[in-house]
Amino acid sequence: MSKTVYLKYPNENVLFKLTLGKEHDLTKLSPNELKDKSYFTFTQFNPNKESKTCFEIIRNENYEFKDNIEQTLEKPTEIYFGDKAVYLDKVNEIIALLKTNEKMVFSKTTSFEYRWEKSSRLSFFKLLSEKYTSAFTYLFDDDNYCWLGATPERLMYSNQNLIEIDSLAGTINVESKATWTEKEFKEQNLVSTHIASTLVQNDIKFSVSPRTEINTGVVKHLLTKFKIHENKNEKLIDLIFKIHPTPAVA
Repeated sequence: MSKTVYLKYPNENVLFKLTLGKEHDLTKLSPNELKDKSYFTFTQFNPNKESKTCFEIIRNENYEFKDNIEQTLEKPTEIYFGDKAVYLDKVNEIIALLKTNEKMVFSKTTSFEYRWEKSSRLSFFKLLSEKYTSAFTYLFDDDNYCWLGATPERLMYSNQNLIEIDSLAGTINVESKATWTEKEFKEQNLVSTHIASTLVQNDIKFSVSPRTEINTGVVKHLLTKFKIHENKNEKLIDLIFKIHPTPAVA
């Protein structure tokens, strides 16, 4: 079964198509394997799951959409938005939990019925990459199912001499006249504290950039960068899984 990833990096116009090969457990790869080959990680969001799935990238090429790709995208039919009573019960439950927890993220699911053809998936990816230009947009496709998304939240960047870890949290609408309040500063500080504590506990020296804001097109977020100037590749994967998930995703 073939697995393909289409992706676009933030604030870049180039699209990439990755053809994936052999599956591995990322936590068991040696430093030499990580150095000699490229991998794409796509794993369950489960901090308690010991294995972390990744795939060898056997081909990485630039990708261009066909001119008529938008024509394949039809309007889906909404089939489920969720029961209001159930939703309100959950809200009350979360309000009670917040008395003993600093932050929680409550989301809702909307289901749609859709003719999910290959061209439709690429159409959705094209719309995402054009609407959210400052986000990392991706489509993971193995023919039978896919995962599609856009996110401004970069966990970590690494090159030979530097590791950067992003503390991105706190949200206000771009079109509103709202200004940052203590609530957003506290939300972002929770993430920064988690990152700093993890680095200190692992005896890693780092510097911290001044807090700034980034505009993602629809909303703005607060951003602080943590920089590590000694990149030890053999400890990089271990560090990733100690940092992730941050309180930015609760």
